[in-house]
Amino acid sequence: MPLLIAGGGERVTLRQVAQYADASNFGAHAWTGGAVTVDDVRRKCSVLKVHCQALERPNDSVVRSHYTFPLVLAETPSAVQAKLDASPKDWLAFTEASRIAGSPREVANKYRELVAVGVTYFIATIREAAFESIRLLAEQVRPLVIAS
Repeated sequence: MPLLIAGGGERVTLRQVAQYADASNFGAHAWTGGAVTVDDVRRKCSVLKVHCQALERPNDSVVRSHYTFPLVLAETPSAVQAKLDASPKDWLAFTEASRIAGSPREVANKYRELVAVGVTYFIATIREAAFESIRLLAEQVRPLVIAS
């Protein structure tokens, strides 16, 4: 049974990932390690690599994933803003640091930056009921990220 450990504590959690897990999940929200910027994710991947080396474990044997909380996609900036405007204000405040919102190209660019520092899987919460974000993720974002 594959084991994924989420979080980014650099002394304990990432050491546990190196010792026990098959995958590590990073994200900007405090629940997923507070990796707000691409540089934060890069640093956590580097720390995980050091822990793997200390345990004589191949660094590439641990999958790195990233959690977006939430992902908001729309065809145009004004449509993205309309979705954000329709969201509850407390939800927007709670997810401000961990939210990725934009057009397919903007989101693909963000995900490409994360791929460049070692992320190979993406997990996203999509809150809206219209499913446009899922369609755009599958039809437009994914091919742009895969092609990079």
